[in-house]
Amino acid sequence: MATKKRKSLFHTSRAEVILGLVIAALIIIPICGYTVYIGKVEPEVTITEDNVKIAAFLSQTIEFNAQEIEAVELATSLPSGVRVNGLGTSKHLRGNFRYEEYGATKVFIYRKYPPYILIKLKDKPSVFINSQSQIRTQELYASLATLIAEA
Repeated sequence: MATKKRKSLFHTSRAEVILGLVIAALIIIPICGYTVYIGKVEPEVTITEDNVKIAAFLSQTIEFNAQEIEAVELATSLPSGVRVNGLGTSKHLRGNFRYEEYGATKVFIYRKYPPYILIKLKDKPSVFINSQSQIRTQELYASLATLIAEA
């Protein structure tokens, strides 16, 4: 009776090893590319007469009107919190977070580029947002402050 000879992991052919490496590369390279890309694309903030819309790449769009804003503040540091759902790297934070001081919060932050804008909303999660440019962050803060002053 003939027995089938089984291959061990160490006796795989060169073609099988190459195929495995190609498949792994096809999975890993897009994930790394996505992480780099999302860090370079800033959230798009649109402010109209009485409405604010924040849209980020592959993230939920947040929309609220001026009457829903309780306060807009500039913060030089971020509170400690927990990521609930989203992306957190050494460069940026995106997604849903829970901060002890603010509760559920939507975050669109570049960690190394303070200040951070905190938008406190009445019946929705608060929002932390900034830009890689301090000037753009200051301009956004000024636009939001003007919006709530006129509301």
